[in-house]
Amino acid sequence: MVLAVLFRAGGIVVTHQGRPYRSYQEPSARQPFATTTAFRAASFAPRESIDLKTLTTAVKALEDMIGQEVDVEESAIAEAFKKLARTEKDAVLPALATAQANRLPAAQTLHEWSEQLDAVLAGGSDDCVRMLAGEGKTIRELRDRAGKIRSFLTDGNLETIRNARTAVEQLAPALCSAGQEEKLGAAPAELREILGSAELPERINEAKRLAEATNACYQDFYRSQHRQRFDLYSTAIDDIKGKVEFLQLDQAAQETILQPLQRRAVQECDLPPFGLTARNTRATLGEIRADIEAQPGLQSAAIARMQEILAKASDEKTRVERVRLSSFFTGPKDPTKTEKEQIDEALDRLRERLHSLLDEGVKILWE
Repeated sequence: MVLAVLFRAGGIVVTHQGRPYRSYQEPSARQPFATTTAFRAASFAPRESIDLKTLTTAVKALEDMIGQEVDVEESAIAEAFKKLARTEKDAVLPALATAQANRLPAAQTLHEWSEQLDAVLAGGSDDCVRMLAGEGKTIRELRDRAGKIRSFLTDGNLETIRNARTAVEQLAPALCSAGQEEKLGAAPAELREILGSAELPERINEAKRLAEATNACYQDFYRSQHRQRFDLYSTAIDDIKGKVEFLQLDQAAQETILQPLQRRAVQECDLPPFGLTARNTRATLGEIRADIEAQPGLQSAAIARMQEILAKASDEKTRVERVRLSSFFTGPKDPTKTEKEQIDEALDRLRERLHSLLDEGVKILWE
């Protein structure tokens, strides 16, 4: 009974199963007094009392945070502080998860505030009072910073941040690979610096402007390359369709020959804002540029395929063989011979090869 009264008055610390209890209001603080066995297993030690000056300082710091009066009594102060900590903890956890998911520097501040709240919730009543008395100003400032960050994490601001990261990590590198660094200027570097700065909330409008400028540059270049590819392949298709040989093919053969070209001759460009590829083609900027460079080869291949089909159709027993003229003029050169002599040798080899094929009755297709 005496020990229970002393504990209720805050005069002793009760330790049970390795855990110290300083306040009778803690949920499991009554366990040492519930049974004789638990009472005998517990230990009791005098508790250092908190002076009135410390209590008054702690109350003032807490009232500045919660905006209401609190009794100048240890347990009342601790309970009010823990109530505030539980409310703040519920608010900071989702904000922390959002900040971490978006790789924001502000996540560090929210993490520090979360750890501070854990210390409050795990501490005893005297720990809470001393914490408020000694670190009240720091705690209040940390809470204010965390509150501003939570207010900043709106859907609109988060969308701006995601767009800015897309501009820095995807659009700008794609443009640089295409040799468009001058059009971008210093925007990607400035945007990267803002995204990694703790001043991001204050500079969010600047980040939005730089991201939109990078996106506009990418949109213009991507669409110009898409249009160039369409023009090239449309011209190639019209050229093949205009050949007499093409009209001699059946519809299935015509579709087979034109398919590689038609797949690249897409006029519509459904490129969304901050999108890396058009939704209707899924072609990257690098793939479009590769298609532009490959257009002459694909057109030549389509013509050769058309000639091959016609040759086989004219005489199914006739063997068809393609001759690539360039293969006779490539390879190591003999430094002891002049250019004319080397050309004459290449023509002799070509002549011998063609005569040999003709003697065998082979249908020759030129490439």
